[in-house]
Amino acid sequence: MLNEYRVDLHLHTCLSPCADLTMVPSAFAEKLEEKNVDWIAITDHNTCRNVPVFSKVLRDHGIEVIAGMEVQTREEVHVLLYFESYEEAFDFETTIVMPHMKKTKLDPELHGYQLLVNEKDEFTELYSDWLGQPLDLSTEELVECAHEKGAVVVFAHIFRRFGVIHQLGIPPNTRCEAVEICSVSELEKAKTMFKGSPVISSSDAHFPDQIGSRNCVIKANTRKFREFKDALEKGRILIEWDCAH
Repeated sequence: MLNEYRVDLHLHTCLSPCADLTMVPSAFAEKLEEKNVDWIAITDHNTCRNVPVFSKVLRDHGIEVIAGMEVQTREEVHVLLYFESYEEAFDFETTIVMPHMKKTKLDPELHGYQLLVNEKDEFTELYSDWLGQPLDLSTEELVECAHEKGAVVVFAHIFRRFGVIHQLGIPPNTRCEAVEICSVSELEKAKTMFKGSPVISSSDAHFPDQIGSRNCVIKANTRKFREFKDALEKGRILIEWDCAH
């Protein structure tokens, strides 16, 4: 008998320049417990550097964290990447993301704050390179690099701003493990345009009240990365509105 885990696979912390400064570990713990979510992914823009602290704090609350990031391509397409470990995510950030991202000094009043945080919700560092900008890699090039590094690739909010369909008009000529939608009204169109790809929905939370607002249920033995990949491959992930049917 497989276990059922409630998951939110798209969450931003206070390190994302567009996220609220209150997106700190204690806020995550409170809201995720309130929503009965027990498996999440941290997906800050173009970085994974808040993952270790959030993972440690949330594990104490029975919540497991997948190391991820939301990377912006040359066409301004947002792509969610998930990794087996923080070390693999950080390697991708340092060897692929940062070398292909323009060095632009952060202006907090213009771009927003980018804050690293500790386990006590104390801000420890203002990250100085602006993270809210595209890489010089195309969508296809980014996906190829991600797959070479063993990442799971999901196109984010495909019909909304920065989504692959919104930006390109058609699906790219590349493989993804799933696509993300934001409402049930988008489901059939997503299934038609991305035949054979699982469709997921997540909160894309930038403020505490958004955490856990859209979820999926994964059927798996454990909350391990290989089980996450296996659930996507075998269709054992359902958007929460599907679970009542």
